[in-house]
Amino acid sequence: MPAIGEIEYGFDAAGVDEYLENIRAIVLTKAAEALDKTDGIESVCNEKWEGKARDAFLENMEKDKDHVKEQFRQLYNVLCTEISNIQQVMADKDQVLID
Repeated sequence: MPAIGEIEYGFDAAGVDEYLENIRAIVLTKAAEALDKTDGIESVCNEKWEGKARDAFLENMEKDKDHVKEQFRQLYNVLCTEISNIQQVMADKDQVLID
């Protein structure tokens, strides 16, 4: 059995969960909030621009914001899956070390 200093595997599950929660809070919450701060753009468009082009622009901007938020959610889910897979590999390796 290896000495404790030679072990390369192991993880703190609670620490990983906290890490993911911090990423979720930063990426999904703060980024979404930043994307929603388009009042200035909308105001200028409504004051200085008229017609179908303006309406299409504003509609597309909303769709794009929603698309980016969805991409963040999907990427976060991919990250969670990858980290979960890594945790499982590490747990499997830890189990072998115990046997």
